[in-house]
Amino acid sequence: GEFLQRAAEADSSQAQLKLAKALQASGEAEDVGYWLQRAADNGEAEAQAVLAKAAPSTASEVDRESPQGVQVRSLLSLLDAATNERDLDLMMDPIAPDAKIRVKLPEQSGFQTMDREQLRGLWDATFGKSERYRFARVRSRSTQTERGVRVVSTIREYLTTGNTTRQLKLDEVMLVDVSGLSPKIRDLSLTITPVDGSGPQG
Repeated sequence: GEFLQRAAEADSSQAQLKLAKALQASGEAEDVGYWLQRAADNGEAEAQAVLAKAAPSTASEVDRESPQGVQVRSLLSLLDAATNERDLDLMMDPIAPDAKIRVKLPEQSGFQTMDREQLRGLWDATFGKSERYRFARVRSRSTQTERGVRVVSTIREYLTTGNTTRQLKLDEVMLVDVSGLSPKIRDLSLTITPVDGSGPQG
């Protein structure tokens, strides 16, 4: 239940694996892959085995040099540059107007659903809280699914005001439609957690 969800969001790999199984059992398949991937990234062997077994048929890794891979890489480069420049128009442009957006903020126990304008407001508020801002995509992995390319990324945010830097970790999952001329983000999920030793500054 809620305790399991909280433990999974707090980065417990065992809880992430259990939550993936529970969601699968209850027919809520949509988030199963997300939590399996999180558990696998955190070293949970069973999750890694499940994903490896599923890979050939359902979610093969996207070749970086394939047309889809090139589109995804150019999208990530654009988003990273736009975010570091604090260019809200450019950041929002690739997100489809009807995209499903879910964000979990550090002080919240669950995800909140947003539209594009609310997400824009959240980024605007984030930029407003810091004199200097840096956004670094630490790693990302793209897999092909029936609905598009699923991109799972780990991102670090650095918000500096005066001599104080607050560091946040963003776990980002995007579903990218690469069927058109330019890639469009159809689903976006962001989990934001403070990094130890950089708690909220009053």
